Formats: sequence, structure tokens, C-alpha cells
Amino acid sequence: MATVEHSFLCRDTELCMKVAKMSREDISQLHAINLLDVVLESVSSLALVLCVFEKLGGGRTGGPLLGLFLVADVALELVAISYATSIQPTIDLILSSECLDVNQADGLGTRDILNNIHSDLSNVVSMGIAELAVAAVAILTDLYEQYREHVARSEKMTDFNRFFWLFLPAIADVILAYFDFFIFTTSANNDAKLLRRSILSNIGPPTTWCVGLTDACVPIIEEDADRFGGQRPREYDSSVMVTIFCVCTALVVFAYLGGVAAYLKYYKQDGDAADDAEIARKERDFEEAKKRVAEKREKRQKRDDEKRQKREAADEAADDRDEKDATAERKRLERLQVKITKHSSV
Repeated sequence: MATVEHSFLCRDTELCMKVAKMSREDISQLHAINLLDVVLESVSSLALVLCVFEKLGGGRTGGPLLGLFLVADVALELVAISYATSIQPTIDLILSSECLDVNQADGLGTRDILNNIHSDLSNVVSMGIAELAVAAVAILTDLYEQYREHVARSEKMTDFNRFFWLFLPAIADVILAYFDFFIFTTSANNDAKLLRRSILSNIGPPTTWCVGLTDACVPIIEEDADRFGGQRPREYDSSVMVTIFCVCTALVVFAYLGGVAAYLKYYKQDGDAADDAEIARKERDFEEAKKRVAEKREKRQKRDDEKRQKREAADEAADDRDEKDATAERKRLERLQVKITKHSSV
């Protein structure tokens, strides 16, 4: 009945609607989401370049842009994993329902297509989880680096730590996204188109599916669908969504780079002025320090001179006292000598 999903015969059956939606829309949407992820990862390489080259602003400018893309990448990966896991039960149900005529070559081929889709979806989920893990490491490292630079005002991360915890996970995220899209998602999308073609061509003698619509049933079903307002849904086209996403991403990047250019220009001017002011301040501090040292030296020299003068004055006073004492002693001896001489004469 998925051949005529616009008919009430299919609308009243949940499995029919799931099979029709899965083959027409779900896998194509998954392909579009992972395509957007590839576009985002390709543009995020620009942020990695900004982070590497200090002349372009280094981590100060590339870090926020890389963080923004990593957060968007996580959101896309969560959506992609959700889509892939929601499609797998429908594939399992088709395979377990034995509605394929495996005695026919077309039936075996369609079963292989379903198995391939199931395997690709499992790989998409695994790759998505791996991308989430490395993106989480890169996001936490980027937030930590921004905190150190803008909040803690501490030293930057070493080049080795930045490469190991930021650049390497970001590069791994890009590589995983490319593998996820170009190998597994593209394969699942191509197989889904084959499955869709097999479902839509299930009119006439059954060759793939155990039950098929006869040519006589189709007009009746179409009339019933028209009577109840059912219209055959269009095939899913993601070109508009991808175009809008690419344009918006380009606008964000150009606006960011314009802001970065203006920031670096004024930051450099302000930085030069700040450096000049800092140099002048340090020179003033140095001159004031020299002045204080000279004043201290002068005071110390003055104190030393005063102490030396006091010592010299004390020495001179002591010398005067000694000389006076010596003179007095000499006069006393002279008087004693005179007395002795007079006494001898008598």
C-alpha cells in the first residue's frame, strides 16, 4: 500500500505510512542534515586556521567561531542520530515481516538493499556518537581557553595542550563528518532511492514484494484518494534548505570576519596606545625609584658625614685633653725638678 500512500488504505495503516515516509522523506532528510554538517565542518576549518596563526588573531578570534560551529555541529549530530535511530525499527519490521519474495532475484536484491540501509544507519549512529565525543572535548577545551584568557586573565595554554585538546579533536570531527556523509549517509540515500523506486513500481505482477497492486486497482484507489482529498506527496527535495543554510553560514562567517577585522584594527591601536602608556608609566616608576634611591643614598651619606664629624670632633677633643694632660704633667715634672734642684743646693 506504500505505493499509494495518499490513499486512505495506506493512511489508516501505521506501518504503511512509516514505510512510505521512510523511503520518501526520512533518509533524504538524514542525507540533507549530514550534508549541512559537512558544510559546517568545512567552514569550521577557517576557524582552525584563525586559531593557528597568531597574526590573524590566534585563539582570541578563531576560538569563539570554532566554539560556535562546534555547538551547531553537536545540534546537527543529535538530530542525525535521532533520525537514524527512528528509521532502523521500520527497516527491521520490513525485514522480519517476510513481505519480500526472496525466490525472485529482485526480492533478494531488495532485501540486500534493506540490509545495506540498516548497516549504513548503524554506522551513521556510531560515527555520530564519535563526532559528539570529540566535539565535546573540543568545546570544553575552547571554553576553558576562553575562560583563562578573558576571565582568569592567566597565561595561555601551551601549544602542545592546545593541539592535543582543541585542534586534534576539531580535526578529527571534520574527518569523521566527511566519512559519515560521503561513505555511509550517501550509500544509505542511494539505497533508499532504489527502495523507493521498487515501492513505486509495485504495480502489476509482483516480482519483488509478495503482494502487488494490479493495474485495475490503481484507478479505483486514485479515485478514492481524490474523493477524500488525498494528494500524492511530492518527493522530498532538500536543495532549498541546503541553499538557505549555506547562505546563512556564509553571512555569519563574513559578518564575524568583518567584526574580527575591525576588532583587530582597533585592538591594535588601543593596544599600541596601552603599550605606550604602560612604557611611560614604567619609565616614570623607574625614575621615581631612582630618585628615591638617590634620596636614600644622600640621607645615608649625610648621616655618615655627621657621624664622621662627630667622631672627628670627639677625637680632637680627646687629643686636646691628652695634650692638656701631657702639658700639665710636664709642668708638674718641671716644678718637681726645680724643687729637687733647690733641695740639692741646700
